[in-house]
This record gives sequence, C-alpha cells and structure tokens, in this order.
Amino acid sequence: MQTLELPAIRRPHRRSKLDPYKDYVHQRWSEGSRNVTHLVAELRKQGYRGSQIIVFAYLRPLHQHPEWLAAYQQQRQRAAQGMPTAPLSAREAAWLFVCPPAKLTLAQVRQLDPLRREDDELGKAYELVQDFRTMLTRRQLSFLPRWIEEAKASGLPELRRFAEGLLRDYEAVRAALSFQFSQGQTEGQVHRLKLIKRQGYGRANFDLLRLRVLYGSGRSHHQKCV
Repeated sequence: MQTLELPAIRRPHRRSKLDPYKDYVHQRWSEGSRNVTHLVAELRKQGYRGSQIIVFAYLRPLHQHPEWLAAYQQQRQRAAQGMPTAPLSAREAAWLFVCPPAKLTLAQVRQLDPLRREDDELGKAYELVQDFRTMLTRRQLSFLPRWIEEAKASGLPELRRFAEGLLRDYEAVRAALSFQFSQGQTEGQVHRLKLIKRQGYGRANFDLLRLRVLYGSGRSHHQKCV
C-alpha cells in the first residue's frame, strides 16, 4: 500500500532579535571566534538584548556545515567589488525591466546593467519593454504599429506572442491609448463580488450574499435597508 506524504507547511519567516547582528556574527566566526559566550558579550556591547540560546541555535548549523565559510568569504569579496551578493530572481529581474529608469536606485542600476550589456536578447527585450511602458504612460498611439512590428521582428518568442495578442485586440488597445476612460472601476467591482461569493460558497444563500455586497459598498445604513 502506497503511503501519502503530506506537503511541508511553509510558515512565514519571523524576525529574530539576532537579525541586526548576524553580519557581525558571521564576520567574527570567519575570523576564528568560536566561543559563544564571548560572542554574546560582544553583541551585548552593540545593543543585543536576546538570549544566549538564540545565538547558540543560530551557530549550530555552522558547526555541522563548515563549507559555509568559503561561500561567506566569496560573498564579502563580491560585495567589496560592488557586485551583487546574490543572483536576481526572475520576479526581481522582471521588476527592474519594467520600472522607470529614473526611479531605480544605484544598487538596482548595478544589478540591471550586466543583464542588459552581457546578453543581446535581454538588451533588446529591455529596450522594447521600456518603449512600450513609455508609449502606454504617455498615450503615444502613433507609435503602436511600429512597436508591434519591432516586437514581432525581435526574435523573442514572448514579445512576439504579446505583439500578436495586441493585434487580435487592436481596437481595444487603440481605445486604451486614445481615451483617458477605462473600465477599471467595473472590473474592480466584479472582482470584489466574486471574492465575496467564493467566501460564502456552500455556506450561504443569495440573501446573505446580497447583504454582504450592500454593506461593503459604502452606502448609508438607510439606503442599505431600503
């Protein structure tokens, strides 16, 4: 009989009193300081108010996995050279690609530049994404046909499919760039209604659903009861 394994529960990370001092602990540990009592005494002078047990529990894995020291020293060398200490995730990189350049911090620019300069496809994708963002925010309808052609000719499958989707809904896209009105308010209300309906699925009837919608609409008590 095959046994079923339940998925592991992922709990949100809780802040520790040791968090502000972990870099110092790593530094002292890499320098050869292995006495937890001495480390705690040094942390007390810097304002640490947690218990010694927290420090001991945090350092226990370092005893079991000494290979962390080489990785830690390499991370410090990369930081000293102004290089990112950890690779960007796909979500972080995507955000840097769509964010207005004027809003990027110096650290974000240093993370973004290698992606643009060392890979031709990513460089081309960044240019097209920024052109589309500018065209959308400034409502530059006249640039839309040219942007679609450039995206289709870029050789990037993702942008080519996106451009083809714009062509299929060209009139809607054209209207979005031409007028300041949108159906955002309507879509927001539909989303709210669906959320309320799903919360009461199998537990309530239409009468309760109606009351929850009305009481969450911001209407006065008199209007809701009429």
